[in-house]
Formats: sequence, structure tokens, C-alpha cells
Amino acid sequence: MKIAFVWKWGTWKTTLTSLFIKYLNDKKNKIIAIDADINVWLADNLWIEINDDRFLSKSENTSKIREKLILNNNKIKSVNHFVKTTPPGNGSFIIDFSKQDFFHNFSSYENEYLKFFHVWTYRSDEIWVSCYHTHLSILENIISHTKLDINEYMVVDMVAWNDSFSNTLHSQFDVLFLIVEPIIESINMMKWFMKLANHSNETSKIVIIWNKIEDSDDLDFIKDNWINLDFYVPYNKNFKKNRRNWEIIVDDDLKLIFDNILDYLLENIKVDRNKKLSDLHNLHKKYLELDYIKLPLWDLSEQIDLDFNFDKC
Repeated sequence: MKIAFVWKWGTWKTTLTSLFIKYLNDKKNKIIAIDADINVWLADNLWIEINDDRFLSKSENTSKIREKLILNNNKIKSVNHFVKTTPPGNGSFIIDFSKQDFFHNFSSYENEYLKFFHVWTYRSDEIWVSCYHTHLSILENIISHTKLDINEYMVVDMVAWNDSFSNTLHSQFDVLFLIVEPIIESINMMKWFMKLANHSNETSKIVIIWNKIEDSDDLDFIKDNWINLDFYVPYNKNFKKNRRNWEIIVDDDLKLIFDNILDYLLENIKVDRNKKLSDLHNLHKKYLELDYIKLPLWDLSEQIDLDFNFDKC
């Protein structure tokens, strides 16, 4: 299952992401954890030292990853023809936990169950000339070329709220966790996110987690402003205290909340790899209509391999 934690700064999105990763790790699930936030705080939360040479979107790393993903797929002419919507096909390299020889070389940390990666951050030499979001295209390629089995999870700490709609990421995840506070600004932003998700037929994958709930007034406020409560996490001062001590602790109360969330996911979220592949084909066609893609690269629609599906690999 591919899961993204989404929302704005200040909601403790990254804190909850790291706690959920710790929870899955403690349950001995296999996890690909990816920090896709420009602030790169997930590594700090998990006590992982970032290796600058292993940033996924570092140009030489991106080229190596795409070259490997092409492998024997003769529908992709070169790395220069590999765009963010390029789908996998017959002959493509498909990332999974059993293949230790390549993709995992870019991880900053590994244990028996967890493999941690980071996309990039914003650097001083990019001021005036670059946008962080261009670095996310390699993440789109990695997600689209990854196959997960039962009890295997990809957990991504995403960038700010609506940014996933500017690329294919909103479509490629099985679940989008929205971390929302019981304040009017956060709720209004959430409603706008839901409107965009509805427009792209993605509302069924959204799970709202209300965070920092202090009392019944907060709960009443949510009920007055939204249809349902979904899941909520009580305000826990220990989160802050633990972070000051560089600790990530999933206490019994939070474990129970995560148990309920995971049970909900397993019961209600249908992982359909081939449906996502079909959606990616449609997004690829749409992306190729853009002039700045069509003019320099000509027609990349031939990259769509209708004979490929994930059941064959």
C-alpha cells in the first residue's frame, strides 16, 4: 500500500508520519519511507543522518535511476525521453523489496524492515533559477515503477497541501492522509483539497486525521464544520517533549489509534495496481499535450505499453 501524509506546515504532519513509520516498523511490516518535503525533517524525526550524495533528485542519481528503470523497455528511447508520467512497460525494472542490487543503493538508512530515502531540499544555488517541485518528478517515476506485496508499505511525507495535484502524485498513492487541525483555516483548506480531489475522482482514497484535539469543544467544532470525524489524535504534549529529546515513541494510546486506522485501510482501501497504471496512461497522454513537452521530445505516446500489467512481473 502506498500512503502519503499531506498538509501544511504546523499540523505536525511530519511528526505523525514518523510515528506511523515507527508503528509499522514495530509491527514488522516492510516499509519504504520517503521524505519528499522540502524541509527534510522526516530524517531528523527518525534519527537518520541524511547523505547528500543519495538525494534521489540529484541529477546524476536521477539519470542512473531512470536508466535502470528503462532496463529492457524498448518503448523508451533514452533517459532524456523519460518524463514524470512515463509509465512502466514490458522490460522495465520494477522496484520491490527483493531487489537489493540497485534502488536501495540510494537509501540513507536500512534495517530489516525499513528503507529510508529522501528526494531533495532547496539550496542556495537554486535561488531565482529553480523550483523545488521539479525535483518530485523522479519520485513520480519511483512510485509508478514500484510493486508492493501484502504487509509492504510505501510511506511518503509530502510537500504542502495542494501540490500533489500539480503532478501525478495524487493519483499514484492508494491513500492520502490529510492531517487537519480544528481551526477554521485548516478546515477551509481541507474543503478546497476535497473539492480538487472530487474533480479528479480521488476522494475515496482520502483519510482525514484530525490532530491536536484538546477537548470536547474541538470535537464539537469539527462536527459543526464537517460531515464526519474520521480519526482524531488528542493533543499530546509528550510529542513535543519527545522531539526535544530526539525520541519517537508510539505510546499505547497512539498505538490504538494507529491500529484502528490500519484496520480501516486494510478493510476499505482496494489496492489496484493495474487501475493505477491505466490512470497513469491517461495522465501521460494529457501531459504530452503540453507544448514544452511535445515540441522538444516529439510524441512520447508510444511509451504506453498496453500489453504490460503488474500481474506479469
